[in-house]
Amino acid sequence: MKKISLLLAMGLLLGLLPGCNTGDDTPAVTTPDASTPVATPEETTPEATTPEVTTPEETTPAPVVPDVPKSFHLEIGEPIVVTQGAVGDNAWGHNQFPGLSYTLDGNILATWCYSNDTIDDYVDVYRKKVSTDGGLTWSDDESLCMVPDKLQMNNGKYFAGFERANAHYATWQNEYTPAMTWGTNGGYKLYFAEDMPKNDDTTVWGYEYDPDTNTTEKFECTINWLHAPLTEFPGGKIYPMTQMFALSQDGIIVVDGVMYLAMYFYGFNCYSATREYAVSDFSKYYSTYIFSSEDNGRTWNWLSQLIPTSDIKFSEGLCEPNLNVMPDGSIMILMRSGGDSKPCYWARSTNMCKSWSVIKKFDDIGVLPQMVTLSSGVSIATYGRPYMRIRATSDPTGKKWQEAQTVDLASGENNSSCYYTDLLALDDTHALWIYSDFKYPNADGVPVKSIIVRVITVVFDEE
Repeated sequence: MKKISLLLAMGLLLGLLPGCNTGDDTPAVTTPDASTPVATPEETTPEATTPEVTTPEETTPAPVVPDVPKSFHLEIGEPIVVTQGAVGDNAWGHNQFPGLSYTLDGNILATWCYSNDTIDDYVDVYRKKVSTDGGLTWSDDESLCMVPDKLQMNNGKYFAGFERANAHYATWQNEYTPAMTWGTNGGYKLYFAEDMPKNDDTTVWGYEYDPDTNTTEKFECTINWLHAPLTEFPGGKIYPMTQMFALSQDGIIVVDGVMYLAMYFYGFNCYSATREYAVSDFSKYYSTYIFSSEDNGRTWNWLSQLIPTSDIKFSEGLCEPNLNVMPDGSIMILMRSGGDSKPCYWARSTNMCKSWSVIKKFDDIGVLPQMVTLSSGVSIATYGRPYMRIRATSDPTGKKWQEAQTVDLASGENNSSCYYTDLLALDDTHALWIYSDFKYPNADGVPVKSIIVRVITVVFDEE
């Protein structure tokens, strides 16, 4: 299973800081929560009527919603090459897992991984280029600012991600009894974080960037999370919370100065007050957990959990979550459930991630689904594997979407990409889309691994 290393590749924001001068398919399981119905692929998903959790849903005040014409279509521009690999370099992890963001000076930053696809190799392996013309051309000019502006905090500084660290197995070997063991020869072990000693392996550290001094400083994070899981993987590596948060840092959103983070890890029931009921068979699968921080990343409070249920068709659980603020002020989340040809799912929250609607199927496929909302009120989602898809809506709630469009890669072949994408809003009717194409022709016509961007245009139909 490669998902943890894949998301980590997209999340290492620390590698972006230099250069700124601006100063097994597994059977479904039965879980304690209620059954959640799943929509058919062609069905537009209606509003869920039963919250997954029993906490009261405190509706947030409705913002001003753009008056969006209901009829529109998408036009997708021609591919633009950001970078290309060498002939014969087909290693998984090289020239893939791309991302997009604005820089502090308003240009566009494209990042991608160049590393072997293993957890241990994902350290300072990002490469990057900047576009000063909306994505038409790309430069690696080091005089250009390469610091993203995604996460400005209340203190005026920018959250620059979590430190990544592996816990040393020798520290814990034969000292702690796992809460749960599964897999071949007990290859996976679930521990509770509160049992572990506080040290450099278990402490979560964050970073902030100060544009006034062009410096990055490290600070300690407090994680308020009852019990909290730690997992030992085959080979004797234990991934502590600092690793788990680092996997998820790319998906943080900021709303009214509060940061919201969606992360995934092997599941236990956070709603259980006792450890005995926190673990069950579904602990073998991923759950999605939501946290918030109101103090510039120093404290992270657990808010809610999305738990895979027996009637959701998944192989991995609910993972690779993406949060998006919809025009009506609700938060929509998309989640992967497996690899090739496995569905992605959605839910929405009207009380800032404290509780969620019933989980429903968004599409039949979808690794690392991404969303963006343009100022016109149109929202766009991209995802894929074994082919690329794009979907859009003008519904401010995000409950109803147009039929998905399948977009061919240059080779016209399935499984010719990692299908990890990203989106960036350009203006009210345009977005930039980035993805990898493993067989895009170079200047000599030879197919090579490439990072590609395309402009997506929203065209409102005349009525």
